[in-house]
Amino acid sequence: MGAKFAQAMSATSRGGKFDLQTAVSAYQALASAAPAQIRPDVQLMAQAFSSFASALSKAGYVPGKVPSPAQIAGVTTAAKVFSQPKLRAAGQRLSVWAHQNCG
Repeated sequence: MGAKFAQAMSATSRGGKFDLQTAVSAYQALASAAPAQIRPDVQLMAQAFSSFASALSKAGYVPGKVPSPAQIAGVTTAAKVFSQPKLRAAGQRLSVWAHQNCG
């Protein structure tokens, strides 16, 4: 599962450009393939990344280009999704699970 995710994420940056939609798809595929014990937490992570990518798109941010002040504000607002307590808790649970099950 990890190898497939890594392969999918490597496809997000072809030709020196980062493709947010490909990254969103990789996270969604990871969530679908995750073991049942951690699937809700992986789905939460995938939803957060999807929300982040959507907010970046709405702000007009283009990876690899210098953002305008308005785009910087949009990126800053979009990144707040990752500081939500429920997302941090999911990350901690995933970390514990990975340590116990993946070595």
